Amino acid sequence: MNLQPLAQGNLSARAYAALRDALISGSFGPGERIVMQDLAVRLGTSVTPVREACLRLVSEQGLEIRSGRFIVVPDLDLARYLEIRTIRTALESLAAEL
Repeated sequence: MNLQPLAQGNLSARAYAALRDALISGSFGPGERIVMQDLAVRLGTSVTPVREACLRLVSEQGLEIRSGRFIVVPDLDLARYLEIRTIRTALESLAAEL
């Protein structure tokens, strides 16, 4: 896993960015169970900023909560893959056009 301790400042925002980047880069696999306390240790912070970051990612459907202590990376089913592919195709086409 590619997580480094966070610099001081808005720890929730930094934890969110670190976790989002780790998800995007594939550091966590589909269905992987992640303990928030372990993330806090890896990021060098308390559990509170990690929990806030995880809740934000849950609201964005990047993670799923299974209990108060751990989260899970959602599995990617065919319907979700097709939705993501359609959105990315449209966005990337627009970006190239602009």
